[in-house]
Amino acid sequence: VMSSQTLTKTWKSIWWIPLTKGILAIIAAVMAVVWSHQTMEALVVIVGVYAIVDSVMTLINAQALRGMVGTGFMRAWGIIGIIIGLVLIVHPGFSLHVIAILIGVWLVLLGVAATGFALPMRFVTEKAWAWMLGGGIGLFALGIVILVHPGFGVVAMSWLLAIGVLLYGVANIAIAVSVHKITNSISSAVRRDPRNTLIEGEVVDSPATSQETSPHRELK
Repeated sequence: VMSSQTLTKTWKSIWWIPLTKGILAIIAAVMAVVWSHQTMEALVVIVGVYAIVDSVMTLINAQALRGMVGTGFMRAWGIIGIIIGLVLIVHPGFSLHVIAILIGVWLVLLGVAATGFALPMRFVTEKAWAWMLGGGIGLFALGIVILVHPGFGVVAMSWLLAIGVLLYGVANIAIAVSVHKITNSISSAVRRDPRNTLIEGEVVDSPATSQETSPHRELK
C-alpha cells in the first residue's frame, strides 16, 4: 500500500519527463530517416546528441523516483548513455564496424533500461507499461541484430535506429499520458478524502469512508 498523496506528488511533478523523452525520440527518429542518405558521421552525431540528452533526462527521472525499484539501474544507464554519446560525438569518424558495435550496445542497454522501467510501472499504469515493455524488447532485439550484423550501410542503419527510437518514443509518451491521467484521478480522490490510498494503480477508499457510505453493510 502506498500513500496516494506521496505518489501523486512525485508523479505529478515528473510526468513531463517521459513526455519530453518521447517527443525528442520521435524527432530523432525522423532526423535519422531524413538524413539517411548523408554520411555515417552525420548519423553518428545525431545518435550521440540524442543519447546524451535522453541519458541526462533519465538521471533526472531516477533522482525524482529515488527509492523506487529500478532507479539504481536507471542511474547506471544514464551515466553509460552519456559516455557512449560523448564517444560518438568526439569520434564520429570511427570505422563503420566500431560505430555499429557502439550503437548496438547502446540499443541493447536502452532496451534493458526500458524493460526494467516498465516492470514496476505495471503497478502504476493499466496498459501503458506494456508499451514500454514492448519498446524495450524491440530495442534489445534491434541492438542484437546490429551487433550480429555490424556491416549495415548508412541507410539500413538509419532505418533500424529510427524504428527502435520511434518505439521508445511512443512508449514514453504512453507512460506520460497514462501517469498524468492517473495522478489527476488520484488528486480528485484525495480531495474527497485525504485518507484514501492507492493499491496497484487503483484508488481505494479509506475504511472510514466505506463505513460512512454504507453504515449498515453486512458481511457475507
